[in-house]
Amino acid sequence: MKIGGNRTDSFPDRDARIAALILAGIFGVAASGCSRPATARVESNAGGSTASASFPANGTASKAPAAASTSPADKGKQLFGQTCTNCHGMNGQGVPHLGADLQTSEHVAKSTDAQLESLIEHGVPASSPLNTSHVPMPPRGANPSLNQQDIHDIVLYIRELQKGHAQRK
Repeated sequence: MKIGGNRTDSFPDRDARIAALILAGIFGVAASGCSRPATARVESNAGGSTASASFPANGTASKAPAAASTSPADKGKQLFGQTCTNCHGMNGQGVPHLGADLQTSEHVAKSTDAQLESLIEHGVPASSPLNTSHVPMPPRGANPSLNQQDIHDIVLYIRELQKGHAQRK
């Protein structure tokens, strides 16, 4: 800046100043984490037990609350949400022309858990009489990371969906 004369800016152009302010605002929001406090999460598994702590931006550690134990059906709900909802809907209500309504399916109701686990594990071809949408269901719902316990937990969740639907009737 000149003393006693005209002011000299690093951004002499008005549009350049406005652009700089907008960018500063964008970077400020991004740096602030959209108004959430910055934390880092560290988990360790020393001696067979798992410990978890959060470290707020100020560097102090606080013990994370113990996670509530989840039931197999709760784990099945999470896995269902990650794997099955594109075709069967968030609540198992089915997506038209893609996946069956698992809440009301007579086939699901009449099948044993082992039969449903096998169906999920191997999938359902489009040509199967069980497949009313004629869209193939891929093995493991196209999630190759599902293991047998995961599939079992999904079946338990599907049973809960059917019970919930029957109770709402």
